[in-house]
Amino acid sequence: MVQLLSELQDVVKRTVALINKVIPVLTEEVWLICKNLTSVLKPFEEVTVQISGDKYVTGSNVIVLVNRLMKACEKMKHQQYSLKEVNVVNVLLKGLTTKMKNIEHSKAFALASLLDPRYKLLAFIDKAAAESVKRYCTELSMAKVFHLYPILAKVIRKSFAILEHWYHANNFFLKWALF
Repeated sequence: MVQLLSELQDVVKRTVALINKVIPVLTEEVWLICKNLTSVLKPFEEVTVQISGDKYVTGSNVIVLVNRLMKACEKMKHQQYSLKEVNVVNVLLKGLTTKMKNIEHSKAFALASLLDPRYKLLAFIDKAAAESVKRYCTELSMAKVFHLYPILAKVIRKSFAILEHWYHANNFFLKWALF
């Protein structure tokens, strides 16, 4: 709406001049604010369109897009905007950080981002969240394998027990004994 108003600035001004009614006239400062707010809100529009895509699964994009919005807001805080526009940016950033601060710890979004070949662990800013979801994915995978193939699970456990016993008997450190 603000973008449309900004694009139609000349038409609106001419129409107001032709109308013989007393209506509030927008000042040049207000027109400039409208134009700048359009650029401030542009990243939010792009993310909204991308997340609302009905042809694609978009859950894996959520963490990436939220992090991108936060970075865009941080960058806009340092651009030459008026105080009113900077206040809008601050309110948007505060809303993002308040509502989305734990988005990387959401199991569903984190797992979707991890399993998306475009992102994997690159989607995460919080390395603890990345490690947590990686561990969770490994646990889910192992649980599924052990559930589907109980004989294989016994063989794997027995193999690890034999290897661990051999390594301990020979004073070797089993680096991958975490399984």
